[in-house]
Amino acid sequence: MGKRRFGRLLVFFLLVLGALIFLNSDFFHVKELEFVGMEGIVPGELVPKEDVMGFNIFHIDKKYLAEFALQDSTIKEVEIRRKFPATLVYYLEAREPLAWVKTGSEFFLVDEEGYSIKKTEEIEELDLPLIKLEGVELKEEVRLDEENLAFCLNLLENLEKWVLERVTDVVLGQRRNVRLYLEGGGQILLGQAYTSDELPGLIMGFMRELEKDLDRLDYLDLRFEGRPVYKLK
Repeated sequence: MGKRRFGRLLVFFLLVLGALIFLNSDFFHVKELEFVGMEGIVPGELVPKEDVMGFNIFHIDKKYLAEFALQDSTIKEVEIRRKFPATLVYYLEAREPLAWVKTGSEFFLVDEEGYSIKKTEEIEELDLPLIKLEGVELKEEVRLDEENLAFCLNLLENLEKWVLERVTDVVLGQRRNVRLYLEGGGQILLGQAYTSDELPGLIMGFMRELEKDLDRLDYLDLRFEGRPVYKLK
């Protein structure tokens, strides 16, 4: 091997070695965290700082950190990016509340998937339907995963805003027996005749048909197949 070639290889080796030493130096150790997309979060509850701060930014396991952050049920999605030289940026998407669920003496604020965003002993003034459970017990978990409740939440999620805004209370019994209470006291009675995917269209269609008389609606019965039965006050 000629001296010139050896010299080039040596220079290349030293450059690579220098780059590796630099990339693993304190210059790239995580020193700051940034959060984008949510207000009022508590960083200490989202980030295992003992596994982040002071660690090399190239060696950070972003998948692990995202899974750790998603333990907070108020967060729907999280993406973590490196901001060189020493900052990790969390991009957060919050869960959107769909309804209140009352079980026992407690109220759960839930999204369309049944994830508990908040638990309180007194309902707060949010313009959302209140789902009251009859004969159903829910375990206090991050996700209120119960078949009848999931059916009800899927139904509410697929109602258009103008309809959902008229729903004040929802009484949820067993075997998909659901009563939707509207402004003015009218009721919509639901059972097992239709799926939660079919019901929104039926409900919205008849509410449009009865638009001028909605304030006089006593009940709309969708518990049986065939043309629904309704009664005006």
